[in-house]
Amino acid sequence: MKIVSNTSRDPVQLACFISGFYPENLTVEWMEWMVDGQPRKLPSVTALATKDPNGPTYSTHCNASVSKADWRKVYLYTCQVSQPGTPVKSQGHTNKCREVIVSGEFCSEDGDEELDGLWSTISVFITLFLLSVCYSATMTLFKVKWLFSAMGELNQASGPEYKNARSRAWCRGPLPPRARMTRG
Repeated sequence: MKIVSNTSRDPVQLACFISGFYPENLTVEWMEWMVDGQPRKLPSVTALATKDPNGPTYSTHCNASVSKADWRKVYLYTCQVSQPGTPVKSQGHTNKCREVIVSGEFCSEDGDEELDGLWSTISVFITLFLLSVCYSATMTLFKVKWLFSAMGELNQASGPEYKNARSRAWCRGPLPPRARMTRG
């Protein structure tokens, strides 16, 4: 079920599109709900059901008209769909679209506002994610630079580094007693 309304003209046009039902017998009613919670049936016209080309199901639509003054006074408009012999009723309702016209002349109730909210949420998430990555990279670079500079200061503070070099020394004179080798 899809509900659309055209609020740019007086009277306001309401349309309820129903598809994918079987059998073709269907009752469709437009109801208006006042602020006090009392429903009232609106006069409406339901088109004959047509068979869907892709299968055994049917589609139809139901139209109703409301004056702009009533449109402003009424809390909610509902399209109620039921099939004879079943206790289940399906409902769709209008959210009272503002003077916005989508695809020529109808204001869609599909949730375009939800998509706008979703895109703003996604863009905020991406921005915060990129900021956190940049912050982490910057802090890592500063810490690594500080670590290397601290290690450089430690190397300079420990004094010169001596290497063990082997060299030949010529001794003149007798060797100290420990250095003499005895043959046995």
